[in-house]
Amino acid sequence: MPQSKQSVLLGAGAGLLAGLAASWIMGKFQSALSTAAGSKNQQTQQDEPANVKAAAKLAAASGRDLSESQKQTGGELMHYVTGGLSGAAYGALAPLVPLPHPAAGAIFGTAVWAIADELTVPALSLSKPPTEYPVSTHAQALAAHLVYGISTALVFREILQVLEAKPATIRRAAITGAVSGLRSMSGPFLTVLRRNRSPIATRLLGLLAAAELVADKLPRIPARIEPGPLVTRALTGGLSGAAVFHSEDADPMAGALVGAAAAIGAAYGGYHLRQAPVQKGVP
Repeated sequence: MPQSKQSVLLGAGAGLLAGLAASWIMGKFQSALSTAAGSKNQQTQQDEPANVKAAAKLAAASGRDLSESQKQTGGELMHYVTGGLSGAAYGALAPLVPLPHPAAGAIFGTAVWAIADELTVPALSLSKPPTEYPVSTHAQALAAHLVYGISTALVFREILQVLEAKPATIRRAAITGAVSGLRSMSGPFLTVLRRNRSPIATRLLGLLAAAELVADKLPRIPARIEPGPLVTRALTGGLSGAAVFHSEDADPMAGALVGAAAAIGAAYGGYHLRQAPVQKGVP
């Protein structure tokens, strides 16, 4: 059956959000892969990333020269723009592909890798010809795009589930997730406290939340946006969001997505809000 214009726009919007989230996941995967391979610094010195080159070329076309920090920021923006637009295309076309989302995502990621990395990027002189790179480089790029494609498909599926939930349920899951992003144990504590079904769990989580308030003031505690603390906040935010959705007879995985996204956003927002006065000399 042909898709209505409204369903195409809805799918594209959900796919755009999924593509942005998947771009973040892909970036973390690429960083971990480069660190594990011990090739991050070597790659930076020998071959500037294509998205950074693209940002510099766009700026040059408008008569601007970018500093190194501006190039990195522009490259990051290009990464998310490309990922978001690709995700929007997936969302618009997904109803036409009768495959489970993970399989469709794997095909989608492979297609993006082939079209973007192997064809478009070399054609625009943003990289050397594909034949000049070793097989391992192609394999790493394909693996990263598979992570991107499958993540896009799975997040897209859960966004559709989120859209079916009640606005109040979504709001409560987002609030508890955001609280977890600011203090990782506070979200689960408030979730259990609200349901008031387990006094032992309530007391235990209350103690952990109080201990975290104290521990957060210690000088050796890493920043909340470091990988370990950020993953912890995403997990507790996701669990809190899933609990909220479950209590409202909605899809817990969709609630986990809302809670985790809110936790990550709040973690970054809280970090930068606290850094601003510190940089101005306020203790």
